[in-house]
Amino acid sequence: MSIVATIPFMLNGTSPIDAFFYLATYGADLIIVAYLLTSIAALVWSIRRGTRNPGRVVGLVAAIVVMGYIIKGTVIPIPESPFDLCMYAAGITIVVGLVCLMLPRLRATLARSTLFTAAAAD
Repeated sequence: MSIVATIPFMLNGTSPIDAFFYLATYGADLIIVAYLLTSIAALVWSIRRGTRNPGRVVGLVAAIVVMGYIIKGTVIPIPESPFDLCMYAAGITIVVGLVCLMLPRLRATLARSTLFTAAAAD
């Protein structure tokens, strides 16, 4: 799969090391957002469960603040070209993912998933 991802770069004349850095930057941007969303989900889960452990809540709020700060530092100021394209591509990927979650058929399939029913029963 990684070879397939680098083919457009090779056709464009991009050096292999530059292609690697572009893809790594794109992936890192998405991972930072995934960490932020995971921290938010863990905080919501802890509150809904009624967990009264202040250390957990403080730790999760700190994680959310740190990830928010990292994301802000990643997008402001806009990175130099071509790394700005990596940021925009990551943003487009996130928007496409959110749009997919709004599709009724996909939402119904996710609602029936044993992963979510097991987590709700816990």
